Amino acid sequence: GTGPAEKPQAAWEFDADGKVDKTPAVGHQRVYATEKTDLCAYDLETGERIWRFDEGQVVTPPTSDGERVYVGSWDKCLYALDAETGMLEWTFEPSGGGFSNVEAPPTVVDGVAYLGATDDCVYAVNTDDGEELWSYETDDAVESTPAVSHGMVFVGSTDSDFYALDADTGQRVWTFEPNGYADIEAAPAVVGDTVFLASGDKSLYAFDAETGEQRWSYELTTGDMSPAVADGTVYLPGAKTVHALDAETGT
Repeated sequence: GTGPAEKPQAAWEFDADGKVDKTPAVGHQRVYATEKTDLCAYDLETGERIWRFDEGQVVTPPTSDGERVYVGSWDKCLYALDAETGMLEWTFEPSGGGFSNVEAPPTVVDGVAYLGATDDCVYAVNTDDGEELWSYETDDAVESTPAVSHGMVFVGSTDSDFYALDADTGQRVWTFEPNGYADIEAAPAVVGDTVFLASGDKSLYAFDAETGEQRWSYELTTGDMSPAVADGTVYLPGAKTVHALDAETGT
C-alpha cells in the first residue's frame, strides 16, 4: 500500500517533566502515560495535563478498564487510580516473600486484575477493593503480562515454564517447558482457540488453548517480544527482522 499523501501533523504535544518511555493507555477521553516515574493523565483533544500521581515509582505502562488505571511500582505495589480524577482507590502488595515488585501491567477481565510479580507468583485481585482472590507460585519471577481467555490465565515465568491457570481458582490446568532453560518474559497472545508464545529459546509456539497441545513451532532470531495476530497472520519483530507467519500452520 501507499503512505499518506502529506506528512502527518501532530494534534498536540506536551512538554513532559521527564522521560516518556512507556506505552500509553487511552480511555475516558484521557491519555494515560508516565513522566519518568509519575503517572499522568492528559486531555485526549488538547493534550492538557489533568492530573498527576507521584507516589511510589511507576515502572509499568498503565492499563485501564474504563473505571480505573492500574500501574505497577518499584515500591512493591500495584496501584489502582480513579480514571477520571486520579485519586488513589486502593493499593495491592503481593503477599509472597522476598523481592515482590510488579514489573508488568495487569490484564483486567470481568472485575479481576491478573498480574505477575517478582516474588515468583501470579495473582488475581478484585478490582473493586484490591483484595487478593488467589495466588499461584511458580519457581521464579513472573515479569510478563498474562493473557486471559477461555476461562484461563496464560502466563510465562523466568523459571522457563509457561502456565495455563484456571481464572476462577488459580489451579494449574497445563504447563509447557521450552527446549532447554529459557526465560519466558514476553506476553502471550490468544486468538480463537490458539495461544501464541515467544520464548527465550528463540522460538514461537502455538498451542491448543484448552489442552496445551503444541500445534507448531517456528525458530526466531529472538524470543523476548510479544506476538501480534491479525487476519490469520502472526507478526513478531526480531533482530532486524519482522516475521509474518500463517497462524494455522506457522509457515
